[in-house]
Amino acid sequence: MRILTKGVRRAALWLAMGLATFSVVDAATRADFYAQFDPTAGVIPFPNNLLFSGSTDGTLNMPVADPDNLADPRVAMNELDGFSTVAPLTAQFSSTLNASTVSAGSTVRVFEVELVNPFLAQGTPAPFAISAVHHELKAGVDYQVNLLPQ
Repeated sequence: MRILTKGVRRAALWLAMGLATFSVVDAATRADFYAQFDPTAGVIPFPNNLLFSGSTDGTLNMPVADPDNLADPRVAMNELDGFSTVAPLTAQFSSTLNASTVSAGSTVRVFEVELVNPFLAQGTPAPFAISAVHHELKAGVDYQVNLLPQ
């Protein structure tokens, strides 16, 4: 893989999960349902550009117990300079999703964006920040959504 000079072109901007059985106000105020996100504990969607944090050469910088332990898959992953463009995006939520509410193009929307590349724009105050939103991807053509069992 190579680092693109104009940023990453095909990255997911928002994984907008909605619940059809709740109104917008109810879903926004439900304390018992939320996307789990705690970078300090390693709870983040995957793949995620936060895993480049602290990298000096453009490869992943995932925390590992022993960087010399070649049996640890994370050690091998730290040699990568990006993620697959066809790999699934995974995220965890505080409670079970209703499969009938997960709908590509409706409750889940994906956009093509351009990101600031910190390895080409050194010293940028917001590495991997979104610099442009190009367009919404077509559900069923550019991406699919599946709910996997826990």
